[in-house]
Amino acid sequence: GYQDLWPSGWWKSYATDRPLIYFPNFQIPSGDTFGVRNFWWQQPWGTSLGGVLNKQINDHSLKFGSNVRLKRGDAARYFFANMAFTFNNTANTTAGALTTTGNPWASFLLGALDPGGSSVNFIPLQEANTEMYAFFVQDDFKLSRKLTLNLGLRYEYEGGYWDSKNRIPQNLDLTNPIPGMQAAIDPKIAALNAGTTGKTVAQLMAESAGRKSYLYNGAFAFTEENNNRATQSDPYQFMPRLGLAYRLNDKTAIRFGYGRFFTPNSLADGGNEPLGSLDLGSFSPTTNVLPALQGIPQAFLSNPFPQGLTQPVGKANGRYTNLGDNITIDEYQRRPPISDRINFSVQREIWGRSVVDVTYFKNFVSRDQFTVNLNMVDPRLSYKYGAELSRTVANPFFNYGTEATFPGALRRQATVSVATLLKPYPQYGNLTQTSTDLGKFRNQSLQIRLQRPHRNGFSFLATYAYVLANAQLYYDEQDQYDGILTRLNEPDPRHRIVAAGTYELPIGRSKRFGGNMHRALDLALGGWQLATTYTYRSGAYLRFGSLLAPQTVKQTSEVGSNKYWFDITGFTRIPAFTRRTNPLQYDNLKGPNFSNVDAVLSKKFALTEKFKLEFRLEAYNALNGMNFGTPNLNITASDFGRINAQAPDYFGRQLQYMFRLEF
Repeated sequence: GYQDLWPSGWWKSYATDRPLIYFPNFQIPSGDTFGVRNFWWQQPWGTSLGGVLNKQINDHSLKFGSNVRLKRGDAARYFFANMAFTFNNTANTTAGALTTTGNPWASFLLGALDPGGSSVNFIPLQEANTEMYAFFVQDDFKLSRKLTLNLGLRYEYEGGYWDSKNRIPQNLDLTNPIPGMQAAIDPKIAALNAGTTGKTVAQLMAESAGRKSYLYNGAFAFTEENNNRATQSDPYQFMPRLGLAYRLNDKTAIRFGYGRFFTPNSLADGGNEPLGSLDLGSFSPTTNVLPALQGIPQAFLSNPFPQGLTQPVGKANGRYTNLGDNITIDEYQRRPPISDRINFSVQREIWGRSVVDVTYFKNFVSRDQFTVNLNMVDPRLSYKYGAELSRTVANPFFNYGTEATFPGALRRQATVSVATLLKPYPQYGNLTQTSTDLGKFRNQSLQIRLQRPHRNGFSFLATYAYVLANAQLYYDEQDQYDGILTRLNEPDPRHRIVAAGTYELPIGRSKRFGGNMHRALDLALGGWQLATTYTYRSGAYLRFGSLLAPQTVKQTSEVGSNKYWFDITGFTRIPAFTRRTNPLQYDNLKGPNFSNVDAVLSKKFALTEKFKLEFRLEAYNALNGMNFGTPNLNITASDFGRINAQAPDYFGRQLQYMFRLEF
């Protein structure tokens, strides 16, 4: 077991109080994974109580309602160890890591661990409790025989998560100075020479476009008995609703609607917190392997964590919690995303009681949430000084203070890279703030829907949608450092068609053909039903990473040996320490379209008055068509620009037979 693999026993303190421990997860980027990454232990439960009161007053139809939801439960996602091996640790990093050198299997044979994906976690049993309260009032007012007005208002409040043991990290106050640190550390950094740049580390920091000097601030806080919520929720979540319905004539109706919606925190977070994904900070520490120094790995499989494990000290370190480590924490002043939705539709009955519906939908999302790093090095310094920033210098925080006042791994490293000391808060690693309400999202669609009700054995439903969405994002790390958001169209398919029909074959007793056929013949030929579904999506726009690329690209749409989906002329690997300039996506460059037909042939056999036997033959990809995947967009791959595989989760024709007894 673990004792045979690691006789030193470094892992024991993280393995306590676990119901099971599996072989550690070994991950190699070629897709090979060995061992178990994590497993789940969950006992969630929830309670919901609601009521609605209806009242009719003349032409007003009033509704009043309220709802209370409680989420409780114990859970844990028992992640333990992930050991990643990538090309980086056997690559040539003298002038910047080149992805054409190195090999993940070579790194594995050497036992050289990748610092970007290798870590070990201590996971205790968690509690994630929250409540949601809501009420609404609505008035449906008939202004005339043809016009109806709908007015409504809804209010919701969802408190932040809380834990009965008050173990949840709540806030990192980056305006609160750390006592004595500036006086002790500033002179040390000022005396450090930054490699062969001819400058000190402090002088390089002064060249940053943003913060030019250090901030030795930081006071960590957990939830407490009288302040037990992980985040402070928005108390003003009022959501107005407006609707109009106008009957133009007996066959035509026009509808308009507006509504405001707040995304509940539990959904914005992903909804997995009650299932064991709650962040418990120093009650559940993560220890990452040490970063490479001047291209030389510092962590090997034989001794993955020579710096020791960060212990689960809980609140013992007070404000100094996680000082010297990476920190991930929610934005405390929690403002959930707001969605303002407008809907306008026209419905018209046409021939054969069929109905056509044309709808325009617009969605304005504000306070869209991002994950941001509050402790970035100015990328311009990397572009200017290149590999010099990876050179090692004496660590000014080495053995600084005590384990209680500086508990993180940074205190235990004798040397660090120059880049480590070019962050505005050098006493921390990455400061990752989740749920940061910075962005905006826009979505609009034109939808056309045709429905034919079941008549003469045939029913049909077809929908077409043109969808266009755009969101704000960071073009690259420099824009993230500068806080510049770029609005860009989403890469999702623009055109979508779904059509479904059901047809009862007119053969058999009481049918159009063979109405008087023998029962035995009817048993074989009569009563069959065919149902089909057709799906079409236009190609998704292709998103590119950092590379050198032309400003315009021709799409060739060729698939096969030595053929390219687009003209790759002008595409090449970006030199190390160079800012990207290529577009994220091109307006004319899309992946393959998707088209598919599924079908079901079925028949019911009446065995007796109470018993029926149904037979179904289901054909997925009934026409045995081919849908291709997207081209390879990895500029270092030999098949860059080519399509070598079919679409994910898409296969050749599959037939499924089923018998079902009904009684």
